[in-house]
Amino acid sequence: MLFARDGDQVRLDDPASVDAVAAALDARFGGRPELRAAARLNLARTLIVLGHADQAQRVLAALHSRGAAQLRARGHFASGEVGAAEALARVLLSQDPGDVRSLALLAAAALERGASDEGRRWLTEALRRDPYDAEARAVLARLDGPFTQER
Repeated sequence: MLFARDGDQVRLDDPASVDAVAAALDARFGGRPELRAAARLNLARTLIVLGHADQAQRVLAALHSRGAAQLRARGHFASGEVGAAEALARVLLSQDPGDVRSLALLAAAALERGASDEGRRWLTEALRRDPYDAEARAVLARLDGPFTQER
């Protein structure tokens, strides 16, 4: 993504700034709920990638879709709330046992906790269901590194 802005700086760590961006998206796409949801999901994803998962949770609060819940779980994981991420991923997985994103997130969370055997089981199931899933393959790439050293 590339952003250009004239005028005042947008501070992504400032709730008021993020709320203003979200409100502008709501105004722009208010008549098209699917575009409004997509815009909020993209804003939240950007915030998570840039290290502002707490602000992403604010943006996602207005959405009640499965995609928003999956992104909430990733936001929890990105901000170090591994238990919250796992809990939400397990709920999502209970609703859809074939949810590769939740399987991959559970694998990453288990590896983060130092439970490499559990992580490998989740990852094996994710890759069995979709051997080309980017998130699962990213977790697989970390298996040989220091990320999975037992603590």
